[in-house]
Amino acid sequence: MKLDLPTLSRRLVAAATPPRMTSVAGFLTARIAGDAEAETYFLGRLRLASDVFKQTNLRRFDDTMPAVLAAVPPTPSLRVLDVACSSGISTVELHAALAARGGAVEVIGTDILTEIFHVRLPDGTAILVEPSGHVLAVEIDGMVIDRTPLRPVRLHHPWRVLRAQRVLRRERGRWSAATLVGPQVARLPLVSFVVDRTPGVRVVQEDILAPAVPGTFQLIRAANILNRSYFAPAELERLAAALAQRLADGGVLFVVRTDGRTGNAGTLWRRQGTAFTVVDRVGGGSESEAPVEAGVRAALAADSSAPTAGRIA
Repeated sequence: MKLDLPTLSRRLVAAATPPRMTSVAGFLTARIAGDAEAETYFLGRLRLASDVFKQTNLRRFDDTMPAVLAAVPPTPSLRVLDVACSSGISTVELHAALAARGGAVEVIGTDILTEIFHVRLPDGTAILVEPSGHVLAVEIDGMVIDRTPLRPVRLHHPWRVLRAQRVLRRERGRWSAATLVGPQVARLPLVSFVVDRTPGVRVVQEDILAPAVPGTFQLIRAANILNRSYFAPAELERLAAALAQRLADGGVLFVVRTDGRTGNAGTLWRRQGTAFTVVDRVGGGSESEAPVEAGVRAALAADSSAPTAGRIA
């Protein structure tokens, strides 16, 4: 790939600039102090086992809000589900937009991972571990080193990187839910402090295919999760069918994907009985329209033939 001079200059400057130190203690202090910038910086550099960073840019869905507000009329009581919500920042923003119209609004964000573990080791280092036992990073001398550190970190902190790699090799495969206990183990939240300070908003850990939150919703947003780059069409259909089981009659499903270059592209559908029709499109519509529609319509058709006691409300 050929680089122009400005791009090359930016990359050289970035490589030559010492990386900012991040520590778990600093992250927790930032949460207590309400320092959103420091919290976002830490989470944005935390690479999960899925190779996705736990980062949500502020106001990333602003251009979708007019379509959402038009599709979901204000009511005295509105219940909303925001799946795969990451740190919950966008969930809070969605709640603010809906609540500004009046009425009681409850927005529940869900994510497959809402906390990890900070494990202090006998040698004075520490590791960040997912509940599955996957080691994400090593903390050495007050600096969290990712398992695949970026170039500036390797350039400016080679000794820490070498130590971190040794710790990773030693600790890999040693941890599980059964061993993540004891005084050396502490839970580390991945949900923004802003969620805790916003009435009407909460974030729950759950898998889309194994719901933990009961009931149905008048709006379900699935942002940056039902992507063709993440799932095959058959799996997208399964996920969409699972969401259909939680969509109230008259409710709206909004599937959207963010592209850093072109903005957001998504589709809004409304369920009316067993009908599932497009209400609006943003940025040309969702890339996953076909499998989403197939999955939802199959679920609604199956529900219509089920005994009355087992049907979706």
